[in-house]
Amino acid sequence: MNPRCACDVPAHNYTYSFEPKHDWSRIYAGSEEISQYFEDFKEKYKLGRFIRLRHQVTEAQWLDADGLWQVEVTNLEDSSSFRETCHILINASGYLNTWAWPDSAGLSDFEGQLVHSANWNDETELQGKNVALVGNGPSAVQLLPESQSKAHQLTTFMRSPLWVLPTIGDGQRVYSAEEIQHFRETPEALLRIRKLNEAVVNSIFSVYLSNSILQEQSKIDLADSMRRVIKNKEIEAKLIPEWGVGCRRLTPGVGYLEALLAANVQIVHEGVVELTKEGCKTSDGAVYPMDVIICATGFDTSFIPRFPIRGHGGKNLQTTQADHILALIDRYQTENIHSLTPKSTAQADFCEHVASFMKDAVYSEKCRSGHKNHTVDGRVPTLWPGSTLHYMEALRDVRADDWEVKYNGNRFAWLGNGISQTEFDPTSDLAWYIRGQDDGPYSSRRKKREIRTRSGSQPSRILHRTLRPTDYNL
Repeated sequence: MNPRCACDVPAHNYTYSFEPKHDWSRIYAGSEEISQYFEDFKEKYKLGRFIRLRHQVTEAQWLDADGLWQVEVTNLEDSSSFRETCHILINASGYLNTWAWPDSAGLSDFEGQLVHSANWNDETELQGKNVALVGNGPSAVQLLPESQSKAHQLTTFMRSPLWVLPTIGDGQRVYSAEEIQHFRETPEALLRIRKLNEAVVNSIFSVYLSNSILQEQSKIDLADSMRRVIKNKEIEAKLIPEWGVGCRRLTPGVGYLEALLAANVQIVHEGVVELTKEGCKTSDGAVYPMDVIICATGFDTSFIPRFPIRGHGGKNLQTTQADHILALIDRYQTENIHSLTPKSTAQADFCEHVASFMKDAVYSEKCRSGHKNHTVDGRVPTLWPGSTLHYMEALRDVRADDWEVKYNGNRFAWLGNGISQTEFDPTSDLAWYIRGQDDGPYSSRRKKREIRTRSGSQPSRILHRTLRPTDYNL
């Protein structure tokens, strides 16, 4: 497991929203501690019986006559294969699941140790070695400080500048035993710090809008903070971007700039075009002998599923899949539905809206980014066209008119024998709608949103500026 890998938001917010952890060891927890959190979660809720590790889905085929998915699975332990069927297939594999080696010739020619940051070899030895770090995205930002402290010489190859972000809230530090005990004994204190952290993150979305006040101020502030550390005009000119803050993914750079300036670090502003048996060859023809090459070159972010998904008529959905299905499961289970398919017109309209939104977003500026599959301007950035809060509100209600619904027979067969399920519940209130006052939910989206988000519960703030609250009303 990558020894430097850690969360890039405070660990108290790197959890399920309903499952806090009071005893994180430090503000930005490492990968081993995060992995243990999910192991503990699995054990607490007895989820292991639903999970099959070391099993790979190789294909999924829709059987229209049966109204079922047929899924081909390979057991990676013994290479055996088998089939499963299901009514609902959810591809929740994300897209950061296939690491990408650098687009360089000769990957198999290098005679030293070659390792990818996302597939770390625990036997990788950096102590006293000449080490290459290829890439300068979030993984490289995390890896460089510890790698530099062990290596005899570390050479970092970076094609692009980057914004180095200050940490959210406090910098990296270990929690004291007293703090951990306080979080355990006072759940309100833990809830308060989680809300404070989340409020800061949710206050800064306008930084991603080109020419917004927060974007312009952030460029000034981050450039000034980087210059205060670098203090070298030549490095500043190559490391501080001209494109907007957030064009590439933002990540806190705990100790990154300081390590970058260490005496045993060499910065090469060239891409690695070839790996020779000795080391790295750059685009200017120079060769750098290495013992270890660390490729922090990210993932294949093409957004195409890693296995064929064949839907109606055998159409391969690897390029047309829609993942918004969870909210439809309840309807599928309670109505006489055979299948649900997103309308092609709805998909086209959504893609058109995303493209329109991105014209005014920093993601579309001239930076090389995983949002654009590691190109500068090769495609429309594939991100939600709005903030996290905007995303949560937009997906709260099912838009049935965006779906083609096929039924098993009469679409109203789900009405059944005309008797309510309430009448089959021996403990239910058969007069539940008779009450002393109108306490039913509001019908308008605005009022429902105000209640859900506790409008009026917090002190008034300046909109679209970084929020730095010192307290939070629970």
